[in-house]
Amino acid sequence: MLEKTIFNLLVRIFLLIALGYFIKRKKLIDNNIQKSLSRLLITVFLPANIIASANSPYNVDMIEDFKSAASVSLIYYIVSYVILLFVLRKLPNKMNRDKQNIFLTSVIFPNVGNMGYPVIASLLGDQAMIIAVICNLIWQLVFFTIGISILKDEKSINLIDVIKNPLTLSAVLALILYFSPFRLPEAIYLPLSDVGKIVTPISMILIGAILSDISLKSLLNDQASFVVAGLRLLVIPISVIFILKQLNISILSYQTIVILFAMPTASTVTIQATLYDKEPAFAARITSLNTALFALSFPLILYLMNL
Repeated sequence: MLEKTIFNLLVRIFLLIALGYFIKRKKLIDNNIQKSLSRLLITVFLPANIIASANSPYNVDMIEDFKSAASVSLIYYIVSYVILLFVLRKLPNKMNRDKQNIFLTSVIFPNVGNMGYPVIASLLGDQAMIIAVICNLIWQLVFFTIGISILKDEKSINLIDVIKNPLTLSAVLALILYFSPFRLPEAIYLPLSDVGKIVTPISMILIGAILSDISLKSLLNDQASFVVAGLRLLVIPISVIFILKQLNISILSYQTIVILFAMPTASTVTIQATLYDKEPAFAARITSLNTALFALSFPLILYLMNL
């Protein structure tokens, strides 16, 4: 049954990405529409999906799952940052400083929001989505402080960017709702749920549109992008599987965390690299290759996860 669910999910992802690739190639959408859809995804669709997931019944046993998710996520970001920073800064390489920073953030930060949430919802359901919300809160905290400072190559950290981010606000609201004795009435929950269901198709279509802008030749000639893909899609999730199997955490926490860390590079890296003019083409190639190879790596990670 799980194999069929995984197969159907991968086919669904592939076809939606192919649709995005096709409609961008045929100029049915342009860069302005693509940016508008990305903005809607971050500010409307994903927040609605997160809040709707919090309407599931409260389960006291989930407290331990939340602690596990928060602890593992925080430790992961600290350890991976220290190790990768040492490797990139101390060992000889041909990348300039901006490319090193893109490389670093691309390996560390998985696509928890645009891809992680839809995959978790499809495979594991609403209870796992609440765990994913915890992981995403840690992601938001680290990315919009340390991650942005790395990309900008600055030491300053702006907490305001974390607080005002719609995904952070919706995640906090979802947790408050989940732990409260109240639940949203159907008149509010159903529209939120309907809007939230748009997340998967829009996310995948946008990824396909991004892929359509990158030439196959430039992807294949970029060795650094393949190194990032190997680390992001294989080394990190396999390491997480091995480590989590040694810990006493629930199956749901284990599966949720592994799936989230198996996601390709966060598209937010490319968005922020473009915003700050820090090797945006390099960031786009990394994100595109990661996303394309995800269809090959993800079944392997799911297989190893369930051994």
